[in-house]
Amino acid sequence: MALECPACGGHMVFNVKINKLQCEYCDSVFEPDTYSKKNDGVVTKDIETMKMDRYSCKKCGAELCAPAEQIVSYCMYCGGESVLLEKASEIERPESIIPFAISKEEVKEQYEESLKGIHFVPKSFSKSKFIEGFRGIYIPYWRTRVHLKSQLVELEGKEITSSGSTTYTRYYDYNVTVKDKVIDSGVYDASSDLDDSLAATIAPFNEDSIVPFNASYLAGFYADKASTPVTNYDESIKTYTSKKIQKDLEELTEGVVTEEKLISEKVTYEPEKPGTSLFPIWFLTWRKGNRVAYSMMNGETGKLSAEIPVAYGKLFLWAFIAILVVFGILNLFPTFFLPLNLSCYASFILVFSTMFLNGRIKIVYLRENHIYDLGNNSYFKKNKNKSGKEKTNPLTKFLTFAQIGLLIFGGFLGTAIVDPSDINFFYKVMIIVQLITILKSGNKVFKIKSKIAIIPLVLSILIQISGVILSGPDKPQDFWYLAITISCLIGMILNFLTCIYYINFMVTRPAPNFYSREGAKNDL
Repeated sequence: MALECPACGGHMVFNVKINKLQCEYCDSVFEPDTYSKKNDGVVTKDIETMKMDRYSCKKCGAELCAPAEQIVSYCMYCGGESVLLEKASEIERPESIIPFAISKEEVKEQYEESLKGIHFVPKSFSKSKFIEGFRGIYIPYWRTRVHLKSQLVELEGKEITSSGSTTYTRYYDYNVTVKDKVIDSGVYDASSDLDDSLAATIAPFNEDSIVPFNASYLAGFYADKASTPVTNYDESIKTYTSKKIQKDLEELTEGVVTEEKLISEKVTYEPEKPGTSLFPIWFLTWRKGNRVAYSMMNGETGKLSAEIPVAYGKLFLWAFIAILVVFGILNLFPTFFLPLNLSCYASFILVFSTMFLNGRIKIVYLRENHIYDLGNNSYFKKNKNKSGKEKTNPLTKFLTFAQIGLLIFGGFLGTAIVDPSDINFFYKVMIIVQLITILKSGNKVFKIKSKIAIIPLVLSILIQISGVILSGPDKPQDFWYLAITISCLIGMILNFLTCIYYINFMVTRPAPNFYSREGAKNDL
């Protein structure tokens, strides 16, 4: 799909700043919609397919499309530095497109500015050679519609009003005549290679920016192909449609609210054939081993999302400085360093750090196993819940309340201890909180790729148990309390390091060939 300059025959690209096609050789400019040089890329509206060169990455298997004669030497999905040209392919012609409105220079400037506000950034992220790696790619999205049939619907609704301290609820039965029409039912990511969590971070795109598709807009950019079945979003389409009808009804009935579920049951419609629209995204990929981190910008709105790992060296330097400052301040309060009280504070902070680690474990578990992820095919096979929304287990709620309550109680108890005989009870409370934390982690830690969290979780509970044993009926000497304090400190450091490890683990993800992604919803 070579776009040749009508003036000199040179290669043309879409210039984002002037919103026109421009020749790289003679600088001639042309309007995309009026460009008429005969080539395979300029097609009429009655043609449903178009020819593109398809490239397949040698490292991850991701496929990209690009105009002919455009050299593709970089894969946005895995960071691979070489891709293999397969052959010219017939792909379905998109229905519409949002052209790039943000230039590469603007992306680089905004990205460099954003790094200034992020702490502990690895040096490699600020190097100009790395930042130059931003690539523009058009991602396909399904634009779905449903056909509402002409019908008379009997509905029930209610209106809640208040006067002073009295609340009034009025119930209504009413009939609504639905006209025969086609309405929008949402926009959804159609790329199997773009992680849905990434798509969500740079959403939304503006509906007003959508224009009829013209292949001229692709000049100088890559394009992904639609590879996610639109059927993955049947439940989302149903929910989106019901909410839209509900909103229209509330305007019509002046505040009478009808449940969304009732609307979905009584209003009938049929899905229309979906069309695809290409949305612009700037990609920057950082790779380490078999995992990658993405920085992305919405090519239309300029919204930036960056996955930045933590630089351990910088973090440890600042942590050491902070420890010295805190140590100096605490020296002003000599009673704080009494061995008995110090062991209580250390035990409490150890429990708190374990709870924080548990939160990291849950996040990793949810993402690595694609829990509540509508865009993943395996989700539909394993789960009955098709809404993609997390449902809280009543037992988990109870354990959380119990854990927080005991932690607060233990905190007050620890600060009030003056007699060594009371500390044994304090440690027992901390053990219960630790056990609840481990119970909440359940088998999550065994269902993530990196199971390193098992070590600090086990060590933390053993340290608390040792506190109970050492603070038995006989009043131990101070060095035993110092031993407990040092053990808690080791446990805290291990929890801290594990949390940092998981933070870095979460800002990277497997390269595309290590997992199957099946899209994401992105409401306009």
